[in-house]
Amino acid sequence: MAGGRRVIARWRRKRGGAHTAEIAVAPRKSGDAWVCDVRVVGDRTRTRHGVRINGKDLARLDPTADDPVRLVRASFEFLLERESNESILRQFNLTEISRYFPEYEAEIRRRLANGPAGPP
Repeated sequence: MAGGRRVIARWRRKRGGAHTAEIAVAPRKSGDAWVCDVRVVGDRTRTRHGVRINGKDLARLDPTADDPVRLVRASFEFLLERESNESILRQFNLTEISRYFPEYEAEIRRRLANGPAGPP
């Protein structure tokens, strides 16, 4: 998909009940990688994040994807289940998540295999 695609979806935190977040992902191609502008609007706060993912990692983590939107959105859902949006790094490579959460890659593959992480 061409750069500039923006996906906005509401997401309800699975643990802890009533917390919600709106996750907006706007990807753009940069050489053989993607750079995504991610905005998270939580119950009380808004944050913005720059996320980079190379083409090989996208193909490995979400083999059917044309762009990283679904993977990035699912990754932020994963992160928000474990920490607040204020605690998520402002700039990072998507594969860095595994350094902090070793279960990330197996879990994200499972989630993506079980259905789309797209807007409700």
